[in-house]
Amino acid sequence: ISGVPEEASEDTDGLVLKIAEAIGCDLESWQIDRSHRVGRKDGQVPRPILVKFTSYKQKNSIVRSRKNLKNKTGPSILPKLNWLLTRGGNGQQR
Repeated sequence: ISGVPEEASEDTDGLVLKIAEAIGCDLESWQIDRSHRVGRKDGQVPRPILVKFTSYKQKNSIVRSRKNLKNKTGPSILPKLNWLLTRGGNGQQR
């Protein structure tokens, strides 16, 4: 999962659960084997979150539901984070 801003002492499992809820997936904490940030921390670009699910079916459900993000903005998914405003890779705000 890319584009989610980093916070000090964050809970990546909790972030994944909130994102799954926002896109309409039924995901529970026991269905996440592990999650963590990958790459070097440079402070400018948030590192992606790598998630390992306990089943392929759950991972596939999340991947298929990502289309539900199309008309969502950061605050509607994670109110504390404004992370989807620059979505699209060109760095321009919507």
